[in-house]
Amino acid sequence: MKLQALIFDWDGTIQDSMPEQYKGCCAVFNAAGIAPPSLEYFCQTLSMPFADWFISRGVTCFTDEERTRIFRSATNKEKCPLFPEAKEQLGIMRLNKVKLGIVTSARWPIINKLIEVHGLQGLFEAVTCEAAHKAEAIKQMCLSFAVPLDSALYVGDLTSDIRDGREAGVRTIAFLGSMGIPESFNDVKPDHCVKSFRELAELVLGESSPYVLSSTPSQSYD
Repeated sequence: MKLQALIFDWDGTIQDSMPEQYKGCCAVFNAAGIAPPSLEYFCQTLSMPFADWFISRGVTCFTDEERTRIFRSATNKEKCPLFPEAKEQLGIMRLNKVKLGIVTSARWPIINKLIEVHGLQGLFEAVTCEAAHKAEAIKQMCLSFAVPLDSALYVGDLTSDIRDGREAGVRTIAFLGSMGIPESFNDVKPDHCVKSFRELAELVLGESSPYVLSSTPSQSYD
């Protein structure tokens, strides 16, 4: 399944933001006087920041803006680690001539800072932030890479990410992490589900690649 381009969402696919997001979830529920859901339930339902949950239960103790403010004040993305082997396997894919990109709705100053914090400079050939329409941004990135849509793949952790990738015309991977379940994506039907960057690299490059099982790349990415 060796592809020419691999495009990522950021949160929940490269950076393990789930623990911080769950902390924000608990802050919102506690502010409403409601017991928070378990971490496992939160990971498997992929709910953020809970508008549908509150609406369906008639909870109107604060506005969407107040809920979002509470959530953001309780989280710190700079504390979020990368997923295990993310940096190493991304480097391996670059060594295998796979073009890497990011398409995210997050703001550029935040993503740029996090790329620096985690030492990922030089890994990604293109980064599109504040993407109001991810599907179009994915298509434009493939165009800039000079890569056909059917030779690119979008990796996300939300059902909306899979819909965006399918709308763009690329193949999709649902990144589950350690606690996600494939059943969460039944409605959108991603092409593949993976739990780790090792699985992702083996899927993209093939298990026979000489680089996949290396712990760290031994060459420059460029």
